[in-house]
Amino acid sequence: MTIDTFTLQFMTTIQNEFLTSLSKSISIVTETAVLLTLGLIISLFLSYKYSKRKGIIYASSLILTGIIIYTAKEIFYRARPITSLVAETGFSFPSGHATMSTVFFLFLASLLSKKYPKRKIASYTIAIILITIVSLSRLYLQVHYLTDILGGIFIGLIIFLTSIKFLR
Repeated sequence: MTIDTFTLQFMTTIQNEFLTSLSKSISIVTETAVLLTLGLIISLFLSYKYSKRKGIIYASSLILTGIIIYTAKEIFYRARPITSLVAETGFSFPSGHATMSTVFFLFLASLLSKKYPKRKIASYTIAIILITIVSLSRLYLQVHYLTDILGGIFIGLIIFLTSIKFLR
């Protein structure tokens, strides 16, 4: 049994109405397009209020993330699990939710920790918790395999770390 099969089977054992409703809500709020739009609004605010450079890098990172997600899905062409609890279109790898939420929340944590250095650990901890919740919701809904999620987080981390290098 693979880790993907094991994870899907485990998620089936914990299904209930509350978790299904919660996971659906989380997935809607953290859609790739929603986070991209919200991130672009934040980028405009950053550019206007603080630093044009930070705003441009944040916006560029989010746009690049969207392009990479789309391209990777077309390259890997991986079908979604057939046991999904909601209808999803497109391919499975990488998870767009996991990838975009990684870039979105870690970048926000980075910005907040620069402004409030004493809250650096709290900022990153909250970001990691949010990324985990988003990722688990996708696993729970069985629209992704665990390897889709891990791949998405890994790609998101690379984009985030590269973006941070450009800020320095």
